[in-house]
Amino acid sequence: MAKIEDVAETRLSVRLKGVLAEHANQQIESSLYESHSEYIRDLIRKDMLRSTGPESQEFNNMVAESAYNSIAKDSYFEVTDDFWNKMSERNKKRHS
Repeated sequence: MAKIEDVAETRLSVRLKGVLAEHANQQIESSLYESHSEYIRDLIRKDMLRSTGPESQEFNNMVAESAYNSIAKDSYFEVTDDFWNKMSERNKKRHS
């Protein structure tokens, strides 16, 4: 199995089609994410949370490092009231 090399940054290429591509595009169009890359990074973080749990010091360190790196690269976005309203509406739809 191919392994992502342990380097400062790794570029991945992912092909999506059909409902997977549609779903990914909807996430970007909804303004919850600025790019497909940000969406994929968020999915990986959520997967890490499920597999290691929030009580894991290793997980907390990785999330903090990722957040600091994003800030250092100016690859973050401002969380506005509009963002929280969209998230709230989306959450209500999921649970109705």
